[in-house]
Amino acid sequence: MSSGPMPYDEDKMPIYALGLNIGMQISQQTDFKNLLEESEMEILLSGFSDVIKGETGTANPMEVLQKYGPAVNELLRTRMEGIMEKVKKDGEEYITGFLDCNDEAEKTDSGMVYYCMKEGDGASPTVDDEVEVHYHGTLTDGTVFDSSVDRDATIKFKLGQVIKGWQEG
Repeated sequence: MSSGPMPYDEDKMPIYALGLNIGMQISQQTDFKNLLEESEMEILLSGFSDVIKGETGTANPMEVLQKYGPAVNELLRTRMEGIMEKVKKDGEEYITGFLDCNDEAEKTDSGMVYYCMKEGDGASPTVDDEVEVHYHGTLTDGTVFDSSVDRDATIKFKLGQVIKGWQEG
């Protein structure tokens, strides 16, 4: 990842870095970018800023949370359900397209889809065995989320200690 120009003078960058750190911690807990529209994000940041600055005006933050906390939970639950439905639909469309474009690809009874690039000739491992693999994990949009290939290093693990998709694969 290339580094662009810094948004502040060198002496102010540690404070900016602190803001980035807080933002990264919060965004790891909730995907606000996909949950909120831009205008809603501005309102969220206004509430955050008010508390950080101690400028909550006439509104007592605890009273606001008591009154609107249930609505916050419902809003987040509803929007997360919408995102999960979209991701599920995108996944189903991806699988259909992958199977249509790859005649050798197979879908198992569990729903796992695989395309064997190079089949081994040894015994299949059991969940008690340690395996060594090279893998390339991508999202349906092609974004690589993890790759032992890119790291140029295989990974070893006990097959019984990973998700069922790895075990079945």
